[in-house]
Amino acid sequence: TALSSNFYAQIRTEKVYAGTLNSQWTPDFKTEFKYAKTSYEQLTTNPVVLPEVRIAGVSGVNSAGANVTNGYLAWGMEQFRHGNIIRVNTQSYSGNADYFWKNFTFSGGFDREENDYFNLFRAGSYGLFDFANLGAFQADTITSFSRAFYVNGTPPADVSKSAVTGLFGQAKWTVSNHLTLLAGLRYDMVASGTRPPFNQLFLDRFGYRNDGTVDGTSTVSPRVSFNWTPTDDRSVQFRGGVGHFLG
Repeated sequence: TALSSNFYAQIRTEKVYAGTLNSQWTPDFKTEFKYAKTSYEQLTTNPVVLPEVRIAGVSGVNSAGANVTNGYLAWGMEQFRHGNIIRVNTQSYSGNADYFWKNFTFSGGFDREENDYFNLFRAGSYGLFDFANLGAFQADTITSFSRAFYVNGTPPADVSKSAVTGLFGQAKWTVSNHLTLLAGLRYDMVASGTRPPFNQLFLDRFGYRNDGTVDGTSTVSPRVSFNWTPTDDRSVQFRGGVGHFLG
């Protein structure tokens, strides 16, 4: 059982702005450009700003209507809401072009996604008090107390940025009304300049550093596929393919 001071509400707000520009330059050539911006925020509101107090061995009636002597009572700010904020700002850009020549369609373009993160999670930072029973609470005899701290000199929240830029091209060949072949290649580059604080104790204990990132990594992703239908009305189709995907 929890008193109302242990309750909380989450407020989630998301704003999205997006635009697309399509251009048909010639009967055989067209382009498309897209831009989108998304802002997401999750806030947790509490009726009080207090440590969480938890009392065991409480007598009462449970939800099934049975008498119990091992109940649990909590009040104060719920331990995982002592510091809990998430903000994510995302911007994405993309552009692609299609060129049609005989039975072929050639496509190519780029895309980029940028993310800016703010993640505050300080569970138990206002303190957690545990009491064995109601009598222990009245006598101020505590069973345990804990409080979480962040490393001095580091931000209390996880603040980081990342971006992924991709270049791609593909060729689609309509061999016949029954068979289509597709082959493509994609190149992705990852940027993430924010590093975790170096922890010498982690290095001493496990033998490798804790501050590595994916910054500067790149991936080449080839892929091929087919679409075959044995009927003229295409009511039955067989599709297959193989490739490498980053995600």
